[in-house]
Amino acid sequence: MSAANTSRLVPKLVRVLSTKFDGSPHYDYLAELVPIEDDSQLVLLVRGGTPMQTYRGQRDTQATFTHVFWPNQDVWWNAEHYHEPLAFPDQASLLTYVNVALPVTFDGETVRWVDLDLDVILTESGPVLLDEDEFAEHLLAMRYPDDLIARARDTAASLLEHATHERIPFDRAAHIVP
Repeated sequence: MSAANTSRLVPKLVRVLSTKFDGSPHYDYLAELVPIEDDSQLVLLVRGGTPMQTYRGQRDTQATFTHVFWPNQDVWWNAEHYHEPLAFPDQASLLTYVNVALPVTFDGETVRWVDLDLDVILTESGPVLLDEDEFAEHLLAMRYPDDLIARARDTAASLLEHATHERIPFDRAAHIVP
């Protein structure tokens, strides 16, 4: 097999780097770039056991998930679709986890996004809004501007509606990759 053919067998790894609004670290890990025809989306495969640096320290991902971003668009979320339902504390099994976040950037090597605390998850029992307490704490501590606060809250409310009807970004079947 030629070197060119061999290189196509090796998945391209990209770095995923997220911070909080004040620039403090949130998540940092490597993921496999999934080639897709729709250039409005960036799709990454994160295999269970992938090492991840988190704001809570080093850990490995619990399960395989597809992480979907919408770069170069005014999209204030990103979605993690778990390939198998994942046990989640005090909830029914987790299917999709959507982070409310500033729009993502991607330079071909690194995906960068800023987490805004609020999250909407889709469980086997339905949608749930998470981390309102964290959002309330950080909006004061990190001095979120009023327009950002309003946009984050509006985004979370819209995501709850989308989750109820499994509309984008909760359209799991469209994003889970083998």
